[in-house]
Amino acid sequence: MEEMIVISLILLSCAIIYCFHKIFNKEGLYYSIVLLNLLSFVLMFKIADFLRTNINIGIIPLLASFAVIYIFINKYGNKETKDLLIVSLYSNVAFAVLLTILNYCIPALTETISISLEATFITNYKILIIYPIMIIGSQYAIIRLYSLLTKIQQSIILTVILNYIITSLIYTIIFSLIAYINVLSFRNSMFVGISTYIFGLIENLFITAFVYFMTKKKVKKWSMLY
Repeated sequence: MEEMIVISLILLSCAIIYCFHKIFNKEGLYYSIVLLNLLSFVLMFKIADFLRTNINIGIIPLLASFAVIYIFINKYGNKETKDLLIVSLYSNVAFAVLLTILNYCIPALTETISISLEATFITNYKILIIYPIMIIGSQYAIIRLYSLLTKIQQSIILTVILNYIITSLIYTIIFSLIAYINVLSFRNSMFVGISTYIFGLIENLFITAFVYFMTKKKVKKWSMLY
């Protein structure tokens, strides 16, 4: 069951990028990265059992948000990508603040749900603090490394794969250690981090093909309905 959810999330994440870009063109990439940031932020609290290994399914929309950056760089250049990075930063900070407010200031429908939500955020409060910092650091590193790699060779496929291997290894392990400290044992934290990284490597192959498709194919804007 959880395998189907994971696959559905991958397809949904790519569909968000494609549909928003098809409808709104350049602005659609801004909309899609904000929505994907929201999805990854919420799903960062969830560890799923995928093929008998524990992974953080927040990695799925997270890698899709990286795909937005790759597409944006190829279509509009590094200079304008800084604006995309600023939008991503503001959205992540806003989501962290919003989740905190919803947890402590707005009561849930029932007392049981309210207590459950509060316990979830108290246990995982570090994610609310660490995630915006880690994600903006990763996205900035991706832009810089992507620019460097494209100067060495021109293959989009190779550039995206190398970018993930280098940046996501550091991000995944560090995030897993900090976010899950005092929640999981050191061994389990490392296991979740490594298994998430390996899963992300497989997903990144799909993301790479998607980025290649989006950058090599002209996506025509849908006509407005009259």
